[in-house]
Amino acid sequence: MVAFQHLPLYQSIDLISSKFEGHQNLILTSPTGSGKSILIPYLASQQCKGRVVVLEPRKIAAQSLAEYLSSLLKEPCGETVGYQFHLENCKSSKTRILFQTYGSFLQELLHGEPLADFVIFDEFHERRAEMDLLMTFFRKIQELKKENAPRLIVLSAKIAVSEIELILHTSCLELHTSSFPVQILYQKKSLSSEENIVQALRTLQRNELWQTTLVFLPGKYEITRARQAIEESFGYQSIEILELFSGQTKEELKRLFTPSDSPRIILSTNVAETSLTIPNISAVIDSGLERFSEFDESEGVSTLRLSRISLQNALQRTGRAGRTQAGVCIRLWQAT
Repeated sequence: MVAFQHLPLYQSIDLISSKFEGHQNLILTSPTGSGKSILIPYLASQQCKGRVVVLEPRKIAAQSLAEYLSSLLKEPCGETVGYQFHLENCKSSKTRILFQTYGSFLQELLHGEPLADFVIFDEFHERRAEMDLLMTFFRKIQELKKENAPRLIVLSAKIAVSEIELILHTSCLELHTSSFPVQILYQKKSLSSEENIVQALRTLQRNELWQTTLVFLPGKYEITRARQAIEESFGYQSIEILELFSGQTKEELKRLFTPSDSPRIILSTNVAETSLTIPNISAVIDSGLERFSEFDESEGVSTLRLSRISLQNALQRTGRAGRTQAGVCIRLWQAT
């Protein structure tokens, strides 16, 4: 279990392990970034001889979590831990922990695929239609064949506890993990967005705080512009620039979990807010912007809209630093 000691949730491992005894189902809530999506599937695999299926809302989360857990076990992805979703998979006959999207798992069930010993519902607070459909299905299975039915685990950062407790006939284990302090700095936007990011990186560099910096940007276009500006400004130095957005290749995602001796700058969309946890973040630079799809009823089409993030989103982004060490967050707007 040494490989998991850096996870904030590890401090509660004995309590969590005890909950597996005598409980068919389990509900666990803990803050984003606490490590529940990594630690709980592993603990579940130690409680059974069959397969543990972990359901994720997004492909990028399923793939990156499988890669990260495999790296902690010092194995290539596809052995003990793997992933599978539409048109892509990385698994083998040895795979005992399988990360899937809710949609791909639902398709498997429609084709009569075998069930797992454990089914883990991750990010359950999002309450998508397929989540509720799968939950209803498995509860019916448990009622019909109690001994052979898969055990269910619900994981969430926040949830209406009473409702799900009634559904699963079990109480919720609420865990509040400790985190390190994060200093928040504000940088007034007097320059272009790219220049503001470079200026913030200079601040982190001077204070030796930029070992792993996560930069939140609204989209792929802004990521490309920021990368060009950083390369022009820091090109002579030994730094590693990575990108994080939906639709990346397996090789690109794998680099996020490969240790680096050089300062690492990760340019990301909002997928890094909740979908996955990147290890060892020392600093966050937050543009304060996001781009989301909005349906235009008059035109009958969906358009991408640029918007300011909410206070809750800003707190989520700030919290990405301070998981394993004291951190700093530079917000690219004026304090109010």
